[in-house]
Amino acid sequence: MTQTPSDRIDETHRDFVAALARGLSVIQAFSENQPEMTLSEVAQAAQMNVATARRALLTLHSLGYVGMQGKRFLLLPKVLSLGVAYLRSMNFKDLVNPYLQEVADEYRDSVSFAVHDGDDVVYLERLDSAHSLRLFGDPGRRVPLHRAANSLE
Repeated sequence: MTQTPSDRIDETHRDFVAALARGLSVIQAFSENQPEMTLSEVAQAAQMNVATARRALLTLHSLGYVGMQGKRFLLLPKVLSLGVAYLRSMNFKDLVNPYLQEVADEYRDSVSFAVHDGDDVVYLERLDSAHSLRLFGDPGRRVPLHRAANSLE
């Protein structure tokens, strides 16, 4: 079931859990360009005050999602479990792979299955072909929508 913006509650709704939203914002603040950040950098990237970012980071550290190297924070592999939960909750692999294989065989090329998420494409499955370049769309990888068609390594 895909949620539309009209199905979502906003920050003013009584069921909205602001602390959870802040924790997820902290996780999303890390990127390819900023894999490690200081507390103040996290606060700035997550658009929150330093005290709030500190509490979120220390909680995420306690839960094993964030590591610390001196005064710098970084995501730990446990963060992947959040995305894997989504992938495991779907039985798309059995549904998609026969079609991917058919396209790969017919065109003698690598193929990917992805979903549109906001301004990005998120790759969920990939089949590489021995006859072509390896695709850049590793499962779980997020690519800006405008770059998705040019995602070759």
